[in-house]
Amino acid sequence: MLATNTIQEIQCFPGLSDTQLEKLCAIAEEKNYPKGEFIQREKGEADALYVVKQGRVTIEMTLPGNHTISIYTVHPGDLFGWSALVPPHVVTASSHCEEDTVALALPREKMIELFKQDVGVKAEVFEFISRAVGKRLKEARDQMSFLLG
Repeated sequence: MLATNTIQEIQCFPGLSDTQLEKLCAIAEEKNYPKGEFIQREKGEADALYVVKQGRVTIEMTLPGNHTISIYTVHPGDLFGWSALVPPHVVTASSHCEEDTVALALPREKMIELFKQDVGVKAEVFEFISRAVGKRLKEARDQMSFLLG
């Protein structure tokens, strides 16, 4: 179990009470990844939501012709792997560590069970996810505009 202040320090779920943070910390796993490692691979099973504590993770997509393009960089306090909480739970883009990274993994099954117990946690997590998805869509649109001229 993580200390409650771990998630508070990352400032990713500011709307949660101390009790709710304790519930989240009880299921979170702190994981270390070396530079160059893939945390998730496109089209694989999405089994956890991740929040970056330290380091930098690039989100990459494979385009036709087997070309890979970086679509977003995740920094401390940001999340990735939201597909774990959205059916069909398939990774839509790979996550690649640009430097040594520490991330909090929030396992899908445990998160779903927590959501059933506390809808306030679910609301805050999905609000955080919606902000992240919005940022990614803007980045993707900006990149497409640049590439298409």
